[in-house]
Amino acid sequence: MIILKNINKYYSSSQGKFHALKDITLTFPVQGMVYIVGKSGSGKSTLLNVIGGIDKYDSGQLIIENNVITDEGNLEKDIIDTAKFSRSDFNSYRNSYIGFIFQEFNVIKGLTVYQNVALSLELQKKSVKENHQNILDIIEKVGLLGKENRRINELSGGERQRVAIARALIKDPKVIIADEPTGNLDSKNRDIVMNILKELSKEKLIIIVTHDKHLSKLYGDRQIKIKDGQIVGDETFHEENLNNNVPTKHKLKQISPKASVSFKLAWIGFKLNLIRFIFIILLFSISLIFAGSVINLYLTDTTKEYATFQYDYGNFVVSLSDKYNYHNEISNSAFFTTDFDKIKEYFTFKDEETGAITSLTTYKRMNINIPIDKKLPSDFEPSIFYRNSIENVTVYEDRNSLKKEFSIKESPSVNTNYSCYITDYLAENLLMSNYFDETVKNQNDVLGELIEVPGMVRKLQIEGIIYTNYSSFSPQDSNLRLAAFEDNLTIYNSIFISAEKYKTIFSAQNLLYYNDDMVFYKNEKTERFNNMKYSRVTPSDVFLSGNAPDKPKQGEITQIAVSKGFIEQVLDLNVNSLVYATDAKGQTRLQLNGLVYNFYMCGVSHIPTQTEFNITGVIDSDEIICYAPGLDTESTLYNNWINMALVNGGFLTVKISESPDENSIIYRNLLDNDITINNPSFKKLQLVDDFINDNIFLFAALFFVFCLFSTLMIFNFIIINIKNSTRDIGIYMSLGMNGFKISLIYLFQVVIISSIAMVIGLIGSTILLSAVDYSFASRVIVNFDILHNTIYGIGGVILLAYLTPIIAIAFPLFSLSRKKPIDVIKVS
Repeated sequence: MIILKNINKYYSSSQGKFHALKDITLTFPVQGMVYIVGKSGSGKSTLLNVIGGIDKYDSGQLIIENNVITDEGNLEKDIIDTAKFSRSDFNSYRNSYIGFIFQEFNVIKGLTVYQNVALSLELQKKSVKENHQNILDIIEKVGLLGKENRRINELSGGERQRVAIARALIKDPKVIIADEPTGNLDSKNRDIVMNILKELSKEKLIIIVTHDKHLSKLYGDRQIKIKDGQIVGDETFHEENLNNNVPTKHKLKQISPKASVSFKLAWIGFKLNLIRFIFIILLFSISLIFAGSVINLYLTDTTKEYATFQYDYGNFVVSLSDKYNYHNEISNSAFFTTDFDKIKEYFTFKDEETGAITSLTTYKRMNINIPIDKKLPSDFEPSIFYRNSIENVTVYEDRNSLKKEFSIKESPSVNTNYSCYITDYLAENLLMSNYFDETVKNQNDVLGELIEVPGMVRKLQIEGIIYTNYSSFSPQDSNLRLAAFEDNLTIYNSIFISAEKYKTIFSAQNLLYYNDDMVFYKNEKTERFNNMKYSRVTPSDVFLSGNAPDKPKQGEITQIAVSKGFIEQVLDLNVNSLVYATDAKGQTRLQLNGLVYNFYMCGVSHIPTQTEFNITGVIDSDEIICYAPGLDTESTLYNNWINMALVNGGFLTVKISESPDENSIIYRNLLDNDITINNPSFKKLQLVDDFINDNIFLFAALFFVFCLFSTLMIFNFIIINIKNSTRDIGIYMSLGMNGFKISLIYLFQVVIISSIAMVIGLIGSTILLSAVDYSFASRVIVNFDILHNTIYGIGGVILLAYLTPIIAIAFPLFSLSRKKPIDVIKVS
């Protein structure tokens, strides 16, 4: 039983407040058909909406009073005052106590007849499977059996209204209210619907709003007339049908449907608008691909990737050089000794907890070339480990520091100013090539043997063997493992000499000549010549033209002689066409094309030294050679060349940390200070790092554009989608579905869109990053992955994929959830 006491309802408009219902007091029976009649605007629909709980009253009381049979079989009176109802209470009221039938039918077009009817049960948290036959019985009762699998757009208006009746009836409500249920029907369908409702009124209360008084008298048991918001008539036609004392087991209680109902409705809506959803997924995916790629490019820690590669594949050293620019010819050169301490600071770490300071071991290194392929066996097959020359000399501070880093086996009988250590790798190469005589068969026999160095007066004696990890590599290793082996060759293929002995061994007294690369500037062009020889004039040298150079006097330009090969290959001149001139001081120098030139050379394989000189003569040799004044003059120039190129500096080799994080910090410091790592694998890092740094502002702009595009696009789509679904939202609310579960419908749709777009975005960004990364492959010796999806990059894509749509859906749904169901229905 529904009781209304002094119900008032006001509407606000531009003209002020409108009093729609004025002190309405009514009592409705438990059973029977009650009509509310009146002209348009009289307030009859407003009254019905208040009774149905889809609109609120401003004052008065709406009371629900039932004689309830408890589970124990006792009869008790249940009286509820809706003035104390919360939003969820009204949802439960509409869900279980009230059944709605609207003039516009208000059935869900995306659902079938069966699904529309079953929805009422699902909102009551009842099993559709268990109530399958009951659903079919109700569908049969309204004359639609056989059409249960048809969609709403395949039905006539009368059939749609019968679906609405079946949907209301299936949840067994106490009251069915209908607002002009036959207003849009022809006479045939009108009679069918009214007969169904009349039959239902024998068991339930049916409240119908209509302006058709004839219909009210024909079918109604009671007619309530309303005018200008007031009751002006209340007439009973069949009092025997109006029962007020029917006991019921129906007790109002809160029911919240399962989240699976929301997901089901979301999926149905998704399939119904599949083309539109696919289109937005594709657009959103493209945005996520580019946004994800930009995020990952921006967040890529290139030095960390390189450090991790080294750790994973067995690199344990890096070889450093400086960037030297001579007339726009950029070369990798050694460092001056004065730079060593500053550079070593990059390899020093302080423990924040203990305060302990640790420094990585650094070695000075110089390039040499000592041939070792003397007597290779006829059946020898090249090995990845075999090298035909010794490439480096590594300088260590003292023997104890060396022993801290490596395990060493020494010969107690060898310790001269011209002794050295070699690695186990180098020992095996020497043995493989039969470098020594037949008595030397293993590494133990190598101790004490001599190595002949081209250009040196004294041979080097092997004092000890340094054991490395070279044997951990094998010919079957991956290309990246072999690349790590190549990186470690700086140590493997090196002889070790103490700093004190190095100064003696690489002195002007022990070196007849040495080799260095040269950058030479002529005719406003810069050219490079590799492995040029620096020597001194000897008595056996034959001059083709000019004179031997002399030690210059104070303030005079240095004099040198050059080889025939230098004239022809460096200067592109014919030796027979050379002209010499003598200046006012009596100095002779080469004159070219009628002009006198001062030449500048810069050696870059060791310490870059710029030298200005006059060419005084040409010696008969096809090699590219520069000659300092001869031995008998105690050549200051040659001593300077040796000291500058070989003694006063060098490359640095660093035995790196076992922590990739520490190494990453080191490499970033090196890159920021234009220090180059000479490892073959480092080229890839440089290329990618330069690519990112050169395009960082472009990346930032792309990131902003695609984020903005994605945000606006998804906001626009969701708002339009919700706006187009406003009618369905109003229906869900009128059926008692709470705002949260309604929101879940659209949230699930967003999750479907976001999930598919996110997967496509991650796959697409992975492919795009791999393509960019692979584009550097042809320019590097070793190709390892640097650009890929990072954890933060993936997180950024996921955040963008989900957060933006969720924010977009929150605002319109929150706004709708605050509205009364009738307002939402009116908007639709």
